[in-house]
Amino acid sequence: MQKYVRAALIAAVYVVLVYILHPFSFGPLQFRAAEALTVLPIIY
Repeated sequence: MQKYVRAALIAAVYVVLVYILHPFSFGPLQFRAAEALTVLPIIY
């Protein structure tokens, strides 16, 4: 159960970062900091 909670928290942080950093993610210079979180559920 703890593993699912941890994965859900990482997913929630991902969604928040995507929403906050949206202006920087889709421009001439793409900065997608939230994508670094996609591997965390696999590692932990």
